[in-house]
Amino acid sequence: MEIFYVLPDYCSQYPKPCMGGWGNRQLTVTPNGDVLPCPAAGALPLPRASVHEDSLARIWADSPVFRR
Repeated sequence: MEIFYVLPDYCSQYPKPCMGGWGNRQLTVTPNGDVLPCPAAGALPLPRASVHEDSLARIWADSPVFRR
């Protein structure tokens, strides 16, 4: 038996290619309206973007969390 442990993206300098890079192909909108580049990114100290404050198009193209 082999056990593989994959470090989470936030422990690496760059996102893993399996995600295509955070926020490159998908995004997550949480129930409270936060927009995240990955479903697991909510626990990280990232800049916040919210659909209550901006459009998805503008968040995708211009928000600090997606430009990061």
